[in-house]
Amino acid sequence: MEIKSGKNISRRNFLKTSALTVSAAAGAGALAGYDPAIVHAEAGTETKTAAPASNRITGYCGEGDWLGVPPVIPDSRIKKTIDVDVLVLGGGHSGVLAALGASDKGAKVAVIERMDEAGFLKDSWHFLGEDIGHVNSRWLISRGYGPYDTGEITAEFVKRAAGRCNPDIIRLFVENSGPMFDRMVEVYEGYETVRKADDSSVKFKYSDNITETYDFSNLMDEKFLYNQVQKDRSPKDYPVEIGGYRTWPCVAMFQGPVMRREVGPFITVMRWFEKYMVRRARDNGADWYYQHKAIVLNQDNNGAVTGAIVQDKSGNYIRFNASRGVIVATGDFSGNVDMCWALCNEIMEWMERSGTMKKDYKSTFSIIRDGQGHKMCCWAGGMIEPSPRGCISPGGGTTGPWGMGPMLQLNAEARRYGNEAAAPLIGHAAVRQPPGVICVVTDRKYMQSVVIAGLEHGGPNFGRREWLEDMQEDMAKVLAAGAKGCQVRGIIVAEREGAKVYGADTLEKLAGYLGYTGDLVRTFIESINHYNDLCRKKTDSDFGKDPKAMIPIDEAPFYGCAGSAFAAAGFGLATLAGLVTDTGLRVLDKKNVPIKGLYVAGNTLGGRYGLGYSTPFAGNSIGMAMTHGWLAGKFAAEG
Repeated sequence: MEIKSGKNISRRNFLKTSALTVSAAAGAGALAGYDPAIVHAEAGTETKTAAPASNRITGYCGEGDWLGVPPVIPDSRIKKTIDVDVLVLGGGHSGVLAALGASDKGAKVAVIERMDEAGFLKDSWHFLGEDIGHVNSRWLISRGYGPYDTGEITAEFVKRAAGRCNPDIIRLFVENSGPMFDRMVEVYEGYETVRKADDSSVKFKYSDNITETYDFSNLMDEKFLYNQVQKDRSPKDYPVEIGGYRTWPCVAMFQGPVMRREVGPFITVMRWFEKYMVRRARDNGADWYYQHKAIVLNQDNNGAVTGAIVQDKSGNYIRFNASRGVIVATGDFSGNVDMCWALCNEIMEWMERSGTMKKDYKSTFSIIRDGQGHKMCCWAGGMIEPSPRGCISPGGGTTGPWGMGPMLQLNAEARRYGNEAAAPLIGHAAVRQPPGVICVVTDRKYMQSVVIAGLEHGGPNFGRREWLEDMQEDMAKVLAAGAKGCQVRGIIVAEREGAKVYGADTLEKLAGYLGYTGDLVRTFIESINHYNDLCRKKTDSDFGKDPKAMIPIDEAPFYGCAGSAFAAAGFGLATLAGLVTDTGLRVLDKKNVPIKGLYVAGNTLGGRYGLGYSTPFAGNSIGMAMTHGWLAGKFAAEG
């Protein structure tokens, strides 16, 4: 299969150094139950080496020594040696596809995975997510969605990143994501007999009295896998353009059965799909080393990465020699407070200003992804991309159950503060508002705003009519709930979460429900009246909002949701900054020379997002991880 954009990459200029460098790494995060010691080769005993005296790492503006010094493991501690062609550190989305890509090329592959085998496919932290964003797969094109111009989509990514990304890294993803997904479907369908024989029936308990069973032996069925498109839109209606930004219906959504009784996360079934990629890599000869953790990368006298030393759950050290390359696919660093505070400077500042200090920070999303893969690559001579370094964090404000749409938003002073139709920007504007409430306001015509919204992460989930029906069923109860508000089941991509919605027959009453008092109630009404005047003129002389999104709020009942200016101004689901590479996904040193034998993928790879997670289609974080992992496996196997 042809790989676009990467076939003519020069592989002749490599880092030259005069001294032997030994670097440290962690596979996919720290193993529970033991802490690998740092060992001095001279003494042969376990000690801790001293950190540099500097208060910050050269080349990075953040304070503090988040990098530390690389450990050294003496030969006397190595229990055995294993020779492979390609070594993959980390077995998440990118690591699995790296193993598939390399083994498809005939390479002997080993995957180092810190989790146990049972948890590997069951742990929600490991296979987080449910959407595979990709472009021009046979699956999409057969439904009429594509082929799309990959150059236009690449340009949209670059635009949303304000140019703070590597267009070649984006292009590599956009051009190759369709073939990557085609290969995944091919693998899945190739195990048809095996799948039908699997015990794929899973019971889900809704309450003490209600349990439902689902058969996941055919995940290509539309009740499990669907695309994010509106029923009354045709393929020619895409991409959706609003507020100067475009989105495409380029996602396979593995959100599982409809949990209509639930307000909250759905059942992601991607792990049942992805496990067959693991099986195919194994059938190709790849070996998985569960409950193992990579400790150090080995480099030769010329600086080329030649393998890694790995520790098993008993604390024994194993040397893996990788003749063709090592792929670091260890995820992000949002579980490492020192790295977050030193590297994600803008978000750190917002968190401190809103009252969250470093000593109080604890990741609720990525406690097992501590950035050791990033540090490994830096110890080997690589550099993390420069500031600003984004996260999957929407900023501040609120969207309500309707998704990231173009509805009116007001700040704590009851004043409008930005162009609500510019989805990539409004969250950043929200965190710059006075502390206090941020609200979104609409009326009886709320669906007019929903249907013109984009398809980005956080937008409405157009693919599931059942979710829309659930939301409208709950919205019918809002007005009667009065000041208490009503919890409404949401339609937001990617996670199905609810939101409290307030409804009233007058704007004055709604203002009170949302938390405005005194003169702010009058300002609230004046702001909406002014907005309505602009809507009738179809010209937003304040912020330049897209005319089609200028929908007046003038028909009772009136609805609103209240959030906070700083509600989501944290490090979020994942950090997005990674190592600087060439288009062969090889880590570059400070002189932009590729380090031979060292590749990265997933959230360990830089050049993807720049300012933050702004998406021309949903699911592209996972889609990128898989595509870049798949390509890194192929590149490494080619040597």
